[in-house]
Amino acid sequence: MGKLIVVRHGETEFNVEGRYTGRVDVSLNKKGLEQAKITAAKLKDMSIDIIISSTLKRAKETAEIISRELQVPIIEMEEFVEKYVGVYEGLTREEAKAKYPHMWEANSPKGAETLEEVKERVYKALNRIQCKYLHNKNVLLVTHGYVSKVINRYFNNSTDEEFAKYVLRNCDYHEYSMCLKENLYKELEVLGLENKECMALEEIRNKDGIYLYKVRYKNENFVLKYFLNHDYKREISNYDLLKHLAVPTIKVFGGTANSILLEDIDKSQDYRLGREEDLSDSELARAIAKWYKKLHEKGLERPIKDNERFYREIDCITREDIEVVKNKSNTKDNSLWNLIEDNWSLFLNIVTGLEETINYNDFYWTNLVVRKDKKEALMFDYNFLGVGTRYNDIRNVTVSLSEAAKDAFMDEYGGYSQREKAVDDVTTSLITLISAYKKDTFPKWAEEAQKSINDGTLEKNIRNLLELNCS
Repeated sequence: MGKLIVVRHGETEFNVEGRYTGRVDVSLNKKGLEQAKITAAKLKDMSIDIIISSTLKRAKETAEIISRELQVPIIEMEEFVEKYVGVYEGLTREEAKAKYPHMWEANSPKGAETLEEVKERVYKALNRIQCKYLHNKNVLLVTHGYVSKVINRYFNNSTDEEFAKYVLRNCDYHEYSMCLKENLYKELEVLGLENKECMALEEIRNKDGIYLYKVRYKNENFVLKYFLNHDYKREISNYDLLKHLAVPTIKVFGGTANSILLEDIDKSQDYRLGREEDLSDSELARAIAKWYKKLHEKGLERPIKDNERFYREIDCITREDIEVVKNKSNTKDNSLWNLIEDNWSLFLNIVTGLEETINYNDFYWTNLVVRKDKKEALMFDYNFLGVGTRYNDIRNVTVSLSEAAKDAFMDEYGGYSQREKAVDDVTTSLITLISAYKKDTFPKWAEEAQKSINDGTLEKNIRNLLELNCS
């Protein structure tokens, strides 16, 4: 069972003077150095495997003293630096109040990080630590006062009042369990499944910080999807979005900030999970087409707001990423790169200027749920739910279907925009290559896209796209 032990750095002169320290990179004072030695002695028998430290001096100096005593290596992580307090940095409370009375009244110093901004960076880093060390490591984290409050909220889901009251003093430490099962039980308790004695958990899979468990509670069956990976928690809100749009999903029994409780399709009387042979079933292809058509139509009815962070495949097409592909593919002299560069503004306007709707982006039979009478089908796993053209999804589905099933899908769905197809013919190859060349080894699934550079297909598609826009 892994533990996370959070230590606040030792005392500094800024602490003594009551100054807002934030990112001011001050060192420990004499008392702070002694505090670190005392804390190191207390921690000696706690079987620490790794020390993680903020990159600021006062934290690093504390970590180094503990490291020498425990003979444990240090990893520095910038995500755990103290909250930036803007114009208050280096000032006492009295100085800040006198110098910036309006900001003081509003409790909003200019330039300061918000709680949400600190939470975002700290939570992401904690997720990475849990994913890497969760099962069998004890981690010591040396950080700062405000960050320690955020960490406490992460583990205990503290209220605003509890957040305000929580204080970790210089060189004090707080221990948190990183036991997955304990976290799961906490989540299930919030979701209304409170009696552990009546519960059985069975792991289905874990990958990339996403844990999937079958849950049997009394005489009921569920699936719990628990997210340690901060980025993938978007799936929780994606389920809410589809419910709001009246797009069919697996039944959702509840959710928290970290997990969703779903119907166990294996126990369903009416539905089953997809099978590979479903990709050749024309009747099912029609049912799949109905789900996609509803997704796209409902998505068009709901405009995308500027502040919404939807996954968008084409966002990776930048000059910088294209330069990486050009260099790593050894095709610098290919004329297609000059064609893109010479027409960059026009090219980008064409690619990003199409009508967008909600996209699924992740079609395959393993993500399919089928009504046993074949009258309905729907997709699940919404981590890659995002924004794009209708044709983007159509191509994504039909490339996996048999010819007969593809014809049935298109007959049920209806036609598509030739302009969208022309854009997709270009962007699919570029997105594939950009993704492939970010990996250590070039993957087999990108070989066709690489071939499209060498045989001139990609350049031909780009010229067709530019000509279509001018016609």
